[in-house]
Amino acid sequence: ARDGVEAIAAFQENRARIDLVILDLIMPKMSGEETYHALRQLDPNIPVLLVSGYRDAENVRKLIANGAAGFLEKPFSGHALSQTIAQTIRQDRDDPTPTP
Repeated sequence: ARDGVEAIAAFQENRARIDLVILDLIMPKMSGEETYHALRQLDPNIPVLLVSGYRDAENVRKLIANGAAGFLEKPFSGHALSQTIAQTIRQDRDDPTPTP
């Protein structure tokens, strides 16, 4: 999706096929944080991996405390992304407890 509004619409349309959301914190129309909270309202259990080239440590800490699956700082390699995705999905399967 090009922005948070499109991301929410795409999620709603394709929810049954989505196992993980990779969410950039800096997006047009709707911030990554706003998009994150909207996604969590639609599905409190969807794993969300945050990515950004601008490390706002406090904001990232808040979102992880709020249930985000993790954070990957840009730039990152395809290998780092695939490892993080695999780890996030494994972690989600090991602990299917709903996140508040």
